Formats: sequence, structure tokens, C-alpha cells
Amino acid sequence: MKIADVVSAYRQLSNGIASISLSKLIAIRWANILLLLLVALWVKWVWHFDLPALPILVIGCFLVLHNTLWHVQLIHLKKDVRLSDVDVFKQLIIDVTAFALLMFFSDGASNPLAALMLLPVVFTTMLRTQWVPWVFGSYTLILYVLLMNFQVPLMQAADNPARAWLLHRLGMGVTFTFSLAILIYLLTRMNQALRLGDAALAQAREKTLQHERVIALGAQAAGAAHELGTPLNTLQLLVDEMDSSGSLDREDILLMKQQIGVCKSILSSLSARAIPEAGAQQSPPMLVTDVLDLLLNRWDLLRPSVPIEKVFQPALLVRYQLAWSDWLTQAMMNLLNNAADVSPAAVALDCVVNDDFVQFSILDRGPGMPTDQIAVWGTDKLASTKGGMGIGLLLSNTAISQHGGEIRQLPREEGGTQLVVTLPLIKGLVDNA
Repeated sequence: MKIADVVSAYRQLSNGIASISLSKLIAIRWANILLLLLVALWVKWVWHFDLPALPILVIGCFLVLHNTLWHVQLIHLKKDVRLSDVDVFKQLIIDVTAFALLMFFSDGASNPLAALMLLPVVFTTMLRTQWVPWVFGSYTLILYVLLMNFQVPLMQAADNPARAWLLHRLGMGVTFTFSLAILIYLLTRMNQALRLGDAALAQAREKTLQHERVIALGAQAAGAAHELGTPLNTLQLLVDEMDSSGSLDREDILLMKQQIGVCKSILSSLSARAIPEAGAQQSPPMLVTDVLDLLLNRWDLLRPSVPIEKVFQPALLVRYQLAWSDWLTQAMMNLLNNAADVSPAAVALDCVVNDDFVQFSILDRGPGMPTDQIAVWGTDKLASTKGGMGIGLLLSNTAISQHGGEIRQLPREEGGTQLVVTLPLIKGLVDNA
């Protein structure tokens, strides 16, 4: 699960269950109308109670018409919408008032179905606005008190206690079943949101620990860079002396000078990376083809003895760009170095554009990563497949994650590993002109 998915799920804990979508409200209202219709038909045609048909029909038609208009509006919108707390309050006021009128014409508070007036109150307690459940609960209580004193009794039930008991049992069964279904739905949804919230907190805590470790490594790296300046200067003097004396082969001298120059350029850029310029909080956009040229040129300087096979087709990538920084360059170089260390004779670099993402693939023919290392790869537990400290893998994974990407490891046929680095593209194509 990606961190963005977990955070989105965590927001559902505080926002999703605290608001009601229009589609769910319409569906619940249709269920209520169907339930009342079935009960009325059962009591009328099976038990032969003489219900006040006209007022019940008028109220039922009003509910059907009201819900139909909202259903048509939902279809016209072509998307579901979240209702505000005030909108939910207004809708539930209409529902509970219509239901109370139905109870008024069928024994009032003595009707066991009157207990269903509590269910809308349960919905209001899940809203963010604190006054809504209190006001709605008070209104529902007033309606219930009125039903206790004013109602149209079912005379047939009063004349026949046995049938009255039968009607009471039916109402209690329907009330219990419907209330049970609603409570299971609400509590299950709340429990799921709580579990997702716990997962979001756990992953956020893990990311925080990982970032703290990277910050600590950064402080140590700054100190090490300062200390490395002196031995590098000494090596530069020694190489210059050997060059002037002719004690080593000319090509070896040039290679040593080149490598020392690369080391100095890396160290000199540490301070610039540590203090970003004003307004440079986001990485600048860069063409995918320029990124590939940058990586290959840097590789030729660092490890000229290990060639990289270019699998990608530049013509297919020339119009796409992504956010790129020196941190990502360092991350990719770490991954390329790891591939070259285990498979110096067969390292390949591929690049494809997939929907809104660009995928860089680093391929080697090495032994692959052990299964026990995959579980901790890229976390705050440093792991290395070469006997090192694993700092390169940690920094690479952190840099790519900070830029909205991810790393996946895939096995290759006939042995080896394919590391797939996925990064988001910047929206919009670049004009070739």
C-alpha cells in the first residue's frame, strides 16, 4: 500500500464517515419506503387491518416523489457528492417528520415501528457539526412525545387483543431486523476506517523514523566531506608529482586525476545541496532525455571501464519531462553502481513512459537479492547485498520516495535483477519546437 493511499484512507476516518453521500442517503430512503410499503401491505392484505389508506398513501407518495427528484438530480450530476451537515440535517428532518405522520395514523408511539425514529439520530451523531445531533435529537423527542398523546388508534387491534399482540410482534421483529442491519453497516464501516487509520499512523511513523535516520546520515556525511578534503588534496599533490616524474603510465595518471576531480566536485556540491536557494522547494522540471544523458555522462566519468547497454529509444521520450534533482541523480548512480558491482559485464538501462509515470529499469545478470534482504530493503534497517552498510540503498529509496516514486525489484529470466524506478511525469507534453 502506498503512503498516499494510506493517508487517503486515514482521512476517511475523520471525514468520510463524518459525512453522508447523496447516493447513500437516497439508497437508505428507498429501503425505508420499501420496508414501510411491505409492512402496510402485509397488515392490510394478510391480517386484514383497516388502515387509514388515504393519509398513508399521500405521505408515501410524497416520500417517493421527493426521493425520485433527488435521484434524478444525482443522475444528472453524473457523480456522487458529499452532503454538508446542514443538508443532511434538512433531509433527515423531512424523513423523520413524514415517518412521525405515518405513526400518527397507525397507533402513534404504541406502534413498535416508532422506535425506527432513533436511526436518523444515529446518523446525525456521525456528523462533524456538534449542534446537529442535539437539535435533531430534541426535535425527534418532541415528535415522540406528541405521538404518545395524539394518534389515530387501530380500532381492530383494540377490539382483538390476540391480533394486537400479533401486530406488536411483527413491528418488533421488523424494527429489530432493520436496526440490526443499519448498526452492522455503520459499525463495520467505522471499524474499517479505524484500521486504515492505524495503518496510516504506523506507516507515517515508519517514514518519520526513516527520514530522521537520513538526516543523521546527512550530518555525518557533511562532517566526513569536510575531513575528506585534506586527503584528497594530498592525493592530488602526489599524482601531480608522479605525473611530472613519469613513474606511472600516462593513461593511469589521467584516470587518477579524473577520479580525484570527480570526488572534489561531489564534495564541493554538498554545501550547495545542504542550503537550498529561496523558492527552490520543488525540483525543477527536466526532459527525460536530458535526465538519461546526465546519468550516462556521469557514469562515463565515474566508471568508464563498465559500459552500460542503452535499451531505451530516445525518440519516444523526447516530449516528456519530470521533476529532477541532484538527490535523484545520486540515487540512480547508487543503483547503477550496485548493478555494476555484481554484474560488471552486463549492465543495461531502459526507460519507458507508462500513462502518467516514467519507469527507469536497471538490469544486471548478478545473483539477485536474497529474500531475507528484500523485506528490509529501503527501510530504516540498513541492509546491503555486498557486505557494506547499506547506506546507498537507504538514501536511494528515500530520495525516490520523496519525489513521489517507488522502487520495485523483479527477477530476470536466466538470472539477474531488474530494478524498476517509477517517478511521476509533469503533466503536459513539451513542444518540440
